[in-house]
Amino acid sequence: MLILLVVSTPSTHALWILEQDLAVTEPEAVALPLADSDIAIEITAVSFNHPLSDHEATQDYEKPAVFLQQDDSVSFTAVIPQEGLYTIWFDTAVPDAFLNPPEGQLLVDGAFPSIDTQRIIFPIFYQNSREDFPLDRYGNEALIRQEKLIRWTKVPMRNANFSQAYPLQVSLEAGEHTFAFKLTDEALLLGSIYLEAFAPYPSYSQYLETHNAPDTSGVIIEVEAEQPAFKNDTAVRPISDRSLAVTPYDTYQLRLNTLGGEKWNRSGAAVYYEFTVPEDGMYHISFNALQNVKSNFTVFRRITLNDEVLFEELNAVPFASTTNWSNVTLGGDAPYKIYMEAGVNVLGIEATNSPYRAAIEKIQQELLDINDLSLEIKRLTGNQVDPFKEWVISDYIPDIEAQLMAIADDLRQDLNVVSAINNGGGSQELLTYQMAIDNILYLAEDPDEIPVHMNRFSEGSGSAAQLLGNLLPLLQNQPLALDKIYIHSPDTLPEPVQV
Repeated sequence: MLILLVVSTPSTHALWILEQDLAVTEPEAVALPLADSDIAIEITAVSFNHPLSDHEATQDYEKPAVFLQQDDSVSFTAVIPQEGLYTIWFDTAVPDAFLNPPEGQLLVDGAFPSIDTQRIIFPIFYQNSREDFPLDRYGNEALIRQEKLIRWTKVPMRNANFSQAYPLQVSLEAGEHTFAFKLTDEALLLGSIYLEAFAPYPSYSQYLETHNAPDTSGVIIEVEAEQPAFKNDTAVRPISDRSLAVTPYDTYQLRLNTLGGEKWNRSGAAVYYEFTVPEDGMYHISFNALQNVKSNFTVFRRITLNDEVLFEELNAVPFASTTNWSNVTLGGDAPYKIYMEAGVNVLGIEATNSPYRAAIEKIQQELLDINDLSLEIKRLTGNQVDPFKEWVISDYIPDIEAQLMAIADDLRQDLNVVSAINNGGGSQELLTYQMAIDNILYLAEDPDEIPVHMNRFSEGSGSAAQLLGNLLPLLQNQPLALDKIYIHSPDTLPEPVQV
């Protein structure tokens, strides 16, 4: 079994090759703090003890690959040179599945490192089957049939609902570890697997320090958002907007002239655009965008260039709610300068709810706490609501007031976080939060009255539990509509949106 281990540091470059049943020669290890090291371990498919594939899609991949079907497994060992957090990446392509993405799970040393590694989802890519929109019998544009795109891509191991800001991290001690990957659904072409030392994305200022290039001049590239090169979710589709602020526009016929809106709200749903820049240098990226689905609510998009998040600020780009179409430049009043090489580049735009993740998880936990406390109360009362019967619940649950206040305090902290993200705007999400908190505080004033006020606690449409349950999808969904994407020189701005 061949394991290729590359250790690269600013001062040292070392290549380790381990052969099973052969003598192993290792260079002297470089002891550096993980934050200062750049450790990458590549395990090629020849190490998987699985027949190599000759599938036609492997012709587009320069390395060996295996074809895995449901319940197939591969395993390998790797020597970790330094204790720390590692991310795990997979070179994959999906040859067969169309609607349901392949899924797998990963064990390290015979156990799941976390619950998230029990379900790893791999993307399927789709593309239009033709370039122009077909017309119906009334002359209106209709959707283009989607076809699967077999595309090799390096995929990080992420949580199943794509709500975390970074790929999953696995804590590994220095030394040898055994990894086992099992495909649990569909089929997958698997190339190399990579173990890479975790490092946060650089800040924008750090990015500029390592990308010192001149600004381009006079370049503006306009891309219609409704015509992505490919995407990973068929639910993200072109829509028709009758506003004069979007193009193309027709007075009499419907034109599919924008993308997304309410249909592009699931975290992890991404669209990709290919464009060609004429020269190396710095560019700006702007969007003609509209977010009018959620009033006073900020949604987020993760921006990648050639499958990479270039710096931290692009990991969750905010788009505030608007009533009209408007041009939004990455970086706002101080636009980000992004280095691009001449030739074809791929811009990825992915919906993400990662800024709301902490609040979402807190709500899920508080719902469990409310449910547990509700069941405990019902066990005492026999699940009978008698308005004329007095209960002294505090005799049986002495800390019930403290439990209620703890739930309310946690929710208030989350409310402050969500309010700060949305600049304190009076959104439906914030109102729902406050109503749930008010219910909890009302019950905490006299816990003995909870049995006759379960409709404010865990039962009914206005209960704290129902309000929090309604709040979850409001925070999870991230709708946004796009009309155009502009890649342009700093001195060449898109025309202002005319309404």
